[in-house]
Order: sequence, then structure tokens, then C-alpha cells
Amino acid sequence: VQSNFGRREDLIVNRTEVGKIINQNEVPLPWQTPANDGSLLVTIATDAPLTAQQCKRVSKRGSIAMAWTGAIGEEGSGDFFLTFSTANQYQYDAEKPYSIQMFPSEELDLLFEGAIEAVEEAIINSLCMAETVKGQKGRKAYQLPLAGLTEILNSWQDFFIRLNYTIDILFIFKRKKLLVLKLFYTLIILLKFDLFFGIVRSLTELW
Repeated sequence: VQSNFGRREDLIVNRTEVGKIINQNEVPLPWQTPANDGSLLVTIATDAPLTAQQCKRVSKRGSIAMAWTGAIGEEGSGDFFLTFSTANQYQYDAEKPYSIQMFPSEELDLLFEGAIEAVEEAIINSLCMAETVKGQKGRKAYQLPLAGLTEILNSWQDFFIRLNYTIDILFIFKRKKLLVLKLFYTLIILLKFDLFFGIVRSLTELW
């Protein structure tokens, strides 16, 4: 990928809104980029035997990966997705029709999933491997602080582990009690997870 798209505040990594935490107050922007500027260029290569139409279908899944990183493809964003297959070889000296292989359409979901995951990973890799550079008029584009990114992702992972455990506890209760706890759970979900976990544990003891 060539990733020069999206807005900092929209960045999502592993379903975590990283851009809202590592904002321009944490890491300055090189300039105030208009919301509709930038572009994403994606090339997907595969050795699966795909026809031109199937390659087109795989290309469309690249935009899903783009959305998973928080981008929406703004009006002025030039986003291109290209897929090609190396499986079928053109026979230059052929004088008669020849056969080519085609991946079963019923199994394309496997390739769709792989393409989405690969493009998302490539976008994140491009961000993580980028280095701080200084450009025209002294503008400076800072690299993504990997230590801070790791800390954010680890903290949210711990939160969701605790959250899943709490949901398991809630489903033990009877229906009426469960409805009450669900409402209470919705109100406090945004609190610090240590406090949240302690409150729910206390409720379970009361019941």
C-alpha cells in the first residue's frame, strides 16, 4: 500500500480508536490538512487462479480494510485498488484456444477475508514503519510513537478480557435481574475498567 489518506482523529488499530488518544496534542501534525485530501493506493497480488472479474471482486474488499482503519474515503480522496493473479500464463505462441484455471466462486470468501486482513495489516505496517521526516518549509511529519501505541492496545485488550468475564457473570442471573444489570452496565461501561469490574463483582455478591 501507499498510505497517505484519512484523518488522525479517525485512526483505528485493532478496533481501538487510537487517533483520539494519540491526537495532535500528543504528536503535532505537519500542517492542518483539509479533511478531503490524501489517497490510498493498494496492490493485491495472489497466486490463486483468478479471472479478471474475480480480481475486480477481490479489489473491492480492500476498501473494507480501509474502513477498518477508520478512514471513510473522503470526497477528494483518490483511492485505487488493483488485484492481479500470477497463476494463469499468457501463451504468446498459441494458435488455438487454450484453457485457464479459475478459482471456484463458492470459495471466494476465503480470498476476500485474506485480502481484507492483508490490506489492513499493510496499512498499519506502513504507519508503524514510517520515520520522522522534515520537508518543505520546515514542515515535520512525526513517526507514530510505537511505545504509546503498544500501551494503548494492551490496556484495551485487558479491558475487553474483563468485559467478557463480566458478561458471562451477568448471564448467570435470572431474566429480570439480568435486565436491570444490563441497564446499569450500559451506564458505567465508559468508566475505568478496574472500578467497573469492582462494582459488578459487588453486585454479584448482593444477589
